Amino acid sequence: MSEGTGNQADDFDVDLLEEDYKNQKDALLFCIEVSPPMLEIVEAPSADLNDKPIQTCALRIGLRAAYSVLQQRIIATPSDALGILLFGTQETTDQTYENCLILVGLDVPNVRGIRRIRDLLEDDNEFEKVCKPCETMPPISTMLFCANQQFVSLKGTGYRFRRLFLLTNTDLPPANSPKDRIVARTRANDLFELGIQIEPFFLCSPARSFDATKFYEDILYPRPTTTALDSDSIPLRINMQPISTTESLIFESNMKARQVPRHAIFSIPMEIVSNGKLVIGVKAYVLYKHLSPLKTVYVYIDETGKSKIARSKAEEIVKSEVVSSEHENLNRPVFGNSLDSRSQITRGFAFGGGVLPFTDDELLKLRNIGDLGIRIIGFKPLTRLPLWTTSRPSYFLYPTEEEYVGSIRTFAALHQVLLQDQKYAVAWCKLTQRAHPMLCNIVAVDEQIELQAGREEQTQAPGLFLLRVPFSDDIRDPPGIIQNYLSASTPTVEKASLAISTLKMNLGFQHIRYPNPVVQWHYKVLQSKALEEELDISKPKDNSLPKYNSIASHSLEEVSHWKKRILKDLHKQRRPGRSRNQSNLDI
Repeated sequence: MSEGTGNQADDFDVDLLEEDYKNQKDALLFCIEVSPPMLEIVEAPSADLNDKPIQTCALRIGLRAAYSVLQQRIIATPSDALGILLFGTQETTDQTYENCLILVGLDVPNVRGIRRIRDLLEDDNEFEKVCKPCETMPPISTMLFCANQQFVSLKGTGYRFRRLFLLTNTDLPPANSPKDRIVARTRANDLFELGIQIEPFFLCSPARSFDATKFYEDILYPRPTTTALDSDSIPLRINMQPISTTESLIFESNMKARQVPRHAIFSIPMEIVSNGKLVIGVKAYVLYKHLSPLKTVYVYIDETGKSKIARSKAEEIVKSEVVSSEHENLNRPVFGNSLDSRSQITRGFAFGGGVLPFTDDELLKLRNIGDLGIRIIGFKPLTRLPLWTTSRPSYFLYPTEEEYVGSIRTFAALHQVLLQDQKYAVAWCKLTQRAHPMLCNIVAVDEQIELQAGREEQTQAPGLFLLRVPFSDDIRDPPGIIQNYLSASTPTVEKASLAISTLKMNLGFQHIRYPNPVVQWHYKVLQSKALEEELDISKPKDNSLPKYNSIASHSLEEVSHWKKRILKDLHKQRRPGRSRNQSNLDI
């Protein structure tokens, strides 16, 4: 028995790496505080921005965000382990960890656990029963110890990324004595030593501010780690900025953005000076990845009544043999023969109407074109960087000192020089041992920080982008110039410019507000099927559709004038013998 082989297995594509990194399992535990401040009623925007604000509390906002992550991950990455821990409740799961309620144990989530969270959010009586705060808040060290045991007792192996999301709006817990701080700091350090990264989500409101310097900045200070997030022993920056409860949608999108850790696609050397005189280490990351609906699989019902994925097996039976000799044709099929072993099967290439066989060693030598790495071969001004050279999505490069000491300083110097001189680098790249070499452009980008809802948010990290460009053999000639087309007059162009200027977005294009409607509808159907919910068969919501009423209120007059100018140009340039429909088609 063997796996099927073919040309697709021989032709290695770098994009396979982008699929491999998604198969790495992640363990994520939500630790949400239950206290009177977390239950204070606040106003928050609804999911539909056009509706009125809703009355909610910080605890509901945190649970709803965690529930949204669970819904998404159970379908997108079903092998991940997820859990929810409430601390500060009257109910206790284990007396060892007082006032800590394990709402969903840290494990691969199932439908039963997700239903419990859903019922908790929809049933007010159940919410008040479960989320009842205790009289005295337990020390933070108790919650961290309980979370530690959740990760230690996690079933299965292969969880490379393990993280803890901490949600609270109490900047100074009641147990804040010097002894409590030392114990909490020790428990947090134990988590970091196990490779568990703590990421806080601090909440604030107009009536309650949050100052991380009072307590949490001393407990959750950045620590170097080499096991969790590919950080190469560099202290990780922990985001201590609070998020207002009036921005619940921003909070939920922020949590979704941080739910996936930084997965490096590959780690290779970058040669800045030829002959290996100056080499640094870099890692590549995918910042944007197209998300598509899941592929269907065949399932069957086993003896216990459970649905399982049907696995296919292939058995190769060779019914033809290639025979070549000096007196016979290059290929002569001989049917009915079977080979004794796979060693008799060789690979080859179709050439000149025949087949050229190659041994495995010859194929290896044929593919081995240069060593692994990125080799800079020159620099060019940014003005000579054409947009059409980008043939595939880019990689984001960041330095690593796992193999080469001093890579960070050298990388920073190269990054600064490219920005100051307004240049980009041209490089020869071979990203993996089996990948084909390619030409790439290396473009430096500076850090971008924008003020969003009164908080400074990093919208672009500083670093280098690796843009894959085509070879001369890959470039095709553009289509010929279109003949006999109608041209717009200068007044028409001015009317068009005026109409377009009235349609500009005040805050610019915000991609976070435009989810993929096809993927969202696909997930909605799967979730309703798994949770046995009634499916709303109404048309999926598509935020990318134009807001016709808003467009009409802002630019109806300008668009009408523009249309009249087009009709005038059409009437003047219409040639004899052409119908109105043909002329409209030219436009």
